[in-house]
Amino acid sequence: MLAHRQKVPDGSGTAKALDYSLKRWEALTRYLDDGAVPIDNNWVENQIRPWALGRSNWLFAGSLRSGQRAAAVMT
Repeated sequence: MLAHRQKVPDGSGTAKALDYSLKRWEALTRYLDDGAVPIDNNWVENQIRPWALGRSNWLFAGSLRSGQRAAAVMT
């Protein structure tokens, strides 16, 4: 990858992508050290997506009383 990076002009989108990958190479290849480590975290992302979406959807409850009810349901 280093050899390919030297052939790509600085500032191009490809150069930025290669620089990003090279800077994070150790983390990107960590799963190769241990077969039990998953290559991605899609399962975790899917598990927390409802809460992440809810943060913006539940920002305004409408009133103090409905906010208290929503807080009680979510705890």
